[in-house]
Amino acid sequence: MLTAYFDDSNTSPNQKVAVVAGYLGSTSQWKRFCIDWGKLLDRYGIKAVHRTDLQHGYGEFKDWTPSRRDEFLSEAYVIIKRRSYIPIGAAVVREDFENIMPDMIKAKIGGFYGLCASVCLSGARSWCERHNYGGSIHYVFEAGTPGQGQVNKFLNETYMDELARSEYRLNDFSFADKSMKPLQAADIIAYEMGKHALDKKLQRSRPDVVKYMRDLLGFKSEMDMELKYWDRETLNELLSNYKAGILAQR
Repeated sequence: MLTAYFDDSNTSPNQKVAVVAGYLGSTSQWKRFCIDWGKLLDRYGIKAVHRTDLQHGYGEFKDWTPSRRDEFLSEAYVIIKRRSYIPIGAAVVREDFENIMPDMIKAKIGGFYGLCASVCLSGARSWCERHNYGGSIHYVFEAGTPGQGQVNKFLNETYMDELARSEYRLNDFSFADKSMKPLQAADIIAYEMGKHALDKKLQRSRPDVVKYMRDLLGFKSEMDMELKYWDRETLNELLSNYKAGILAQR
């Protein structure tokens, strides 16, 4: 059995880019991940990782120096890369989504977070196809976030459609809080991808954002990750393909 853990990021109303991201791994990988992650947390004297708090020195991290933060992240990245198969994520420019997507599609997928969730499930499916995995996947998303309603709507719609459920290998899905350790890994990549996607939207490059993302991903090739960015151009392409699919079915 495979399990994919996802978190949504950039959830405040003024954020320009919405993100859902996380990791796919096997049951045995996640068991080892939880052991390694628990030891890491104990070693640094913290209960859980919230990437935003870590970056800005909030909560448990209020007395941390930047060097301690980066030392911790370096160790965390090693565990994440070792104990998962692939990073999966989707980022979409909110304004472009709202302006381009027709109400029919918005209603079907739930909104921009629903779109991101659908892209993440597609990423997991692509990995399975490349690796000839024929089994099912359990999907876990963070509970209590602003995007939960949209994600839940998309997942329910998908689960009720037998063909879609089979294509996405959707065994079942659930929502959990950050006490579930793999969701802390999802929180990290969702945060980093959100920063990276925002810079892409604003056509800028910040060295620290590039470094964190590069260090987290390592030397993975395009085939070793499923990270997608949706802006006006790619959303218009998506809409055209969707319309072509509708026409093909008539």
